[in-house]
Amino acid sequence: VEVRKAPLQERIDSKKTAYDTQISGFGALKSSLSDLNAVVAPLKDPDLFNAKALNVPTTDVITTNSISASALAGTYQVEVTQIATAQSLAINSSATAKDEALNKSGNLTFKFGTWTYGANPTAPPAEIPSSLAVNADKPAFTIAVATDDSLEDIAKKINDSKGGVQASVLEISGQFQLLLTADSGADNAIEITTDTPASLSEFEFKASVDNSNITETQRGGDSKLKLNGLEITRESNNITDVIQGLDFTLNKTDVGNPITFSITQDKSIAEQAVRDLVTAYNLFFETASNLTGVKTDENNQLIKGDLATDGTAKDVLSRIRQAISGTADGLKVSDEFSSLTHVGIRTKQDGSLEIIEADFKAGFDDNFEKLSRLFATDL
Repeated sequence: VEVRKAPLQERIDSKKTAYDTQISGFGALKSSLSDLNAVVAPLKDPDLFNAKALNVPTTDVITTNSISASALAGTYQVEVTQIATAQSLAINSSATAKDEALNKSGNLTFKFGTWTYGANPTAPPAEIPSSLAVNADKPAFTIAVATDDSLEDIAKKINDSKGGVQASVLEISGQFQLLLTADSGADNAIEITTDTPASLSEFEFKASVDNSNITETQRGGDSKLKLNGLEITRESNNITDVIQGLDFTLNKTDVGNPITFSITQDKSIAEQAVRDLVTAYNLFFETASNLTGVKTDENNQLIKGDLATDGTAKDVLSRIRQAISGTADGLKVSDEFSSLTHVGIRTKQDGSLEIIEADFKAGFDDNFEKLSRLFATDL
């Protein structure tokens, strides 16, 4: 039985070895294809060929955060004449512990708007808020204060409301104060009123009242800048909508000293991406050729690749070579920059790619827009 079984088992084992070899070969081919695709995919994104470079002098007046492909190329002058500030109110308290009950109750309502200030008749020339122009785009909110609430509890209720006021409790000379900070901008200043003045009047900050229990440590104000001479006002120091595609932050005022900077097209990112394509293709081509090809060793013995007899693997290599060397989809042979040869990328005798530097540089320097259409199919 063993003798009769041996030839059949040998054929089965031989086929199994061959299949295992093919599976391993397809795994290597798939991995190589994935690596190539990872390099090709970004080249299809139009933003790669719209990348911008920002040339800005060293300065502490502004900080540039980011620049996108949508930024408009040009030269700009920015002069910072005012920094945005957030109104800050310190509410005095006789509490000697931040978690002790205040024995006060009622509702506190917070409204937002722009304060106008007038002279304090009882303590000139100090000023007090005289009228509030309500910010219709920012809704008011109310918190309920219970008799067992502490300053810490009130701060938590304010913060939990997420209404546009940040609250914290600070210790000053052994007593605790409630510190309230609004969002930056003149139109985000706070008015505080209560429905139980007998209990919560010390928390009120409203018009035409001395508000002696509350110290306004900082008034709310807008940022102001001049862009190429045009005056612009914003609530925040983070500027995202003045120069399209550019996000920057105002750090301090510097009246009379505009900062000049420029936005230009950045070709280096696209250039490196195309170079990476050539490198990735050559690695893929070497792997695929070894898997599907036949060559001789130093003893003139034929060595077959693991997928040398597999038509599917050979077809994959053939299609990739055709795509690389042929005319790009959507373009005609007669079009300028319709294939990689127009960019100075040539196919060598062994099938790999090489870059002719003079032609490559000329394509990027002189015909960048036309060249980009060869890769970024959505342009």
